[in-house]
Amino acid sequence: MIVTGGLARTPALTRWTFEQLTSAHGALEVEIQDGRDAEPDVYQREFDRFCRRTTLGELIARIAARPSSNDFYLTAKNRLLAQPGAAVLLADLEPLPEFLVPPRSDLDAAVWIGPAGTRTPLHHEGCNAAIAQLRGRKRFHLVPAACAPLVGNHESRFADLDATALDPAQARVFEVTLEPGELLFILVGWWHQVEALEPSISRVLRALRTRTAIRGTRIRGR
Repeated sequence: MIVTGGLARTPALTRWTFEQLTSAHGALEVEIQDGRDAEPDVYQREFDRFCRRTTLGELIARIAARPSSNDFYLTAKNRLLAQPGAAVLLADLEPLPEFLVPPRSDLDAAVWIGPAGTRTPLHHEGCNAAIAQLRGRKRFHLVPAACAPLVGNHESRFADLDATALDPAQARVFEVTLEPGELLFILVGWWHQVEALEPSISRVLRALRTRTAIRGTRIRGR
């Protein structure tokens, strides 16, 4: 399910341009994954080995210089909002739509920043997730949880194959493009892989008020 208009009151939707982030927060020290292209089948399972420190400004400069790449990426596990000095960024991420539960920690409110071409392989979450797209577009391939026997999950939360390799006669694969200002809800257990179509900033939240009506927004999906 994609909700449009749910981020209308979120300041980051308009403030978090790459230019503004560089000007206001470029010196902020952050952690990113780097060197992913050298071992594309390993960087998710051996996450820490690919981590290094840089500044937010240097990251954005690399995105501008190389606008399409999967070699470097600031991901949820890099914990941008837990970095010293990053608390000021939280003010731009509130208020939340009323159907989302405020995060209890930075782990519940993760941020992803990277160029077009960044990919997250097919995997599943251990809880419901809401992905808020703040900048750029991302393409998602979604596979129902019931298809788990078909994806070859032998290690951690990651599948052994690409979603596009699944036999459509056996598994239904949904393809959606998330636009800036939209929210995508992914149910616990559903498999999904992600590719940034443009330089992108996303926020992931882990909690949904299941008894709250979604008002003042539109829902699209198929």
